[in-house]
Amino acid sequence: AASAPVEAQEDAGRQWLLRDIAEWADLHSDTLTILPRAIAEARKSPCEHQALVFDALDMLAHTYRLVKLSELPREDLKAKADQLGLFIGGSVDPAVASQYRDAYFVMFGGRRRWLDQHVGRGVSRDPRFCVRVYFFWDDESRRVVVGWLPSHLPNSLT
Repeated sequence: AASAPVEAQEDAGRQWLLRDIAEWADLHSDTLTILPRAIAEARKSPCEHQALVFDALDMLAHTYRLVKLSELPREDLKAKADQLGLFIGGSVDPAVASQYRDAYFVMFGGRRRWLDQHVGRGVSRDPRFCVRVYFFWDDESRRVVVGWLPSHLPNSLT
C-alpha cells in the first residue's frame, strides 16, 4: 500500500495554532491559497476556537473544492459543515461590500476579486468567540482563495 504524502503525515493529528497558519497554508497550497493579509490577521487573532478555524479551512480545501470540481455532491458539503457546526454561504451583496472599501476585495492573479463566500460559527462580534473565513473560488487555479480570517469583516451590523 502507498503511504500518505509527507505533507499529510506531518499534518495528521497535529494540533495547529493560528500562529502557524503560514505553515499549514504551505502544506495545502495545491488546493487552497491563504492570502498574506489573512495570514497576518490570523497570527494576531485572540480567537479561542483555533481548531475549528483549521477544520473550516480543511473543509474548504477538500470537500468544498471537490464539490466545485463536480467530484462530490453538494449534499456532502452541507453534511460536513453541519458535522462541524459551521454555516457556509454568501458573504455580503457586492453593493454592501463596496461600502467597506477593500475589506471584501483582494488582489489575486492580477485582478481585484470579491470575497463572495464565507464559512463560520457564532454570532458574537467578539473576535475571541466567533469564527469567519471569507473566500472565493478561483476557476483558473481550481482553488479556494482565503482573503480574511478568523474574525468578522465589517457589515451593516458593525
